[in-house]
Amino acid sequence: MRPLSIAFTFALLVGGAALADFDPVNWHDEELTAAGGPFRPYFFPDASGNPRIAVKSSTGGSSATLRLLTQGPPAWITGTDVSLPQNRHGVFVPAPGGGGYLVASRNNTSLMVAVFAADGSAKVDIAPLSPTDLTAVSASLDPSGVLHIGYVQDGTTLGYARRNGEGPNRWRVADVDEPIGDPVASTAIVALSTTSASVYFTVNSDLGRLDLWRARPVEVAGMLTVVHDTLSPLVKFADYVQAPICGTRGGGTERLYYMGSDGGDSWKLRRLQNGVGADLETQGTTVDCRGIHSAVPSDGRERIAWYDASGRVLHYLRPDTATDGPPYEAFHPLIVSGSQTHAELEGFMFTPDDVPCLLYRNGAGDDFVCFPRDSFDTDGNGRDDLLDIAFNSPVARLEVLPMGEAAPGLPFSADRFNVRFPTIGSASFDGTAVVSLSRNLRWEVEYSPDASMWEPADGVASYNLTATNGSMRTFTVVSENSAPGSLSKRFARVVVTRPEFPY
Repeated sequence: MRPLSIAFTFALLVGGAALADFDPVNWHDEELTAAGGPFRPYFFPDASGNPRIAVKSSTGGSSATLRLLTQGPPAWITGTDVSLPQNRHGVFVPAPGGGGYLVASRNNTSLMVAVFAADGSAKVDIAPLSPTDLTAVSASLDPSGVLHIGYVQDGTTLGYARRNGEGPNRWRVADVDEPIGDPVASTAIVALSTTSASVYFTVNSDLGRLDLWRARPVEVAGMLTVVHDTLSPLVKFADYVQAPICGTRGGGTERLYYMGSDGGDSWKLRRLQNGVGADLETQGTTVDCRGIHSAVPSDGRERIAWYDASGRVLHYLRPDTATDGPPYEAFHPLIVSGSQTHAELEGFMFTPDDVPCLLYRNGAGDDFVCFPRDSFDTDGNGRDDLLDIAFNSPVARLEVLPMGEAAPGLPFSADRFNVRFPTIGSASFDGTAVVSLSRNLRWEVEYSPDASMWEPADGVASYNLTATNGSMRTFTVVSENSAPGSLSKRFARVVVTRPEFPY
């Protein structure tokens, strides 16, 4: 038998949305070491929607530095540094086209907005108000790009402002704030139009619990007031909630996500949609919610992520049907180890390729970006990690075996291919490809005469157990018909995909 000169290649072919699973071992954590010292990170997508991270230096001193990290994931490099007078942390609102707004204060006594261009340069605009103790800042853009801001003064007074464009009348600040009386723990604003917004907030009631309320600022006789007793009164939605709340316009509607409980029993992640409540995920009696965030991939259906410090587990919720939920499926792609003193979820976004990225802080106060490994080479072995996952090895490869009379049911022929590749766990041949019986994986062998035009292998497959703790199997695929190309030049590859579970 003449020896064959065989070239074989590996490919990761994924059509449409990114596909993967939610096993924590198949997700990667990359620490933001390029950021330098203590900081607060925010996602700041570029003009194409690619992830960037704005890291703002910690509070203290007369000013702060904002550093832009680019070219990740997985690794990030240091980009532009900007000096800002905002020496308190706040909230970052990305804008279409790659810009954004950092809403934060200086010494808790001046509300400032750093307006960022797509290249990371910024100018600071100061709101025409003088709060004495500014806390619980939230902000969002309405469909027209007007920036709406909710905040608390002196711990108990709810305030509202909005910024429209760059002209001399760009600011509109509430003429009448709303004294709540009890301490306000958090706010979340949903910007509805250029002149309307819902300001949700949680209040430490005199009963020793947090309650959830909503205000809708309204203009009456030329006066903008946060609450109007008859035209726009306060609305109470829930007792027994936790402080993190997340307001969105997911699905083109007004939404709020929060952790609530009925009388202090089991905690539930809940969604208010246009004022109507729904339970999304039920937890136990011990829950410590540290951050709720949402993101929308290309299918337009909103995903929710939240972190439970009591169980050190991140919860990732995806609609279970073609609708925008409920019901939802809950997954747990991240488990944080160590003390939970500082741990929290800080951000959530999708790349243009629909890869989810989760920004979080661990118990030691270190910040990371967590994302699925599939389309990245996190171990530096020169191939995407999906191949390592599918082959259960960073080095295992497609093998070309000699053809001979021993091939089951086939005569000796140099025109046929005999290839072997490893799989992980139990799998079967479905007549076209090898499909995992326990994981979301599919292996398909293809042949080519020139490494350009590929066609599926016309083959049969059989199990062969290996010695890898009984968990790894190899598949041997033997072509039933003559393989394409000549005896001196043929190509084979195995294509690995995930047929289910878009993020």
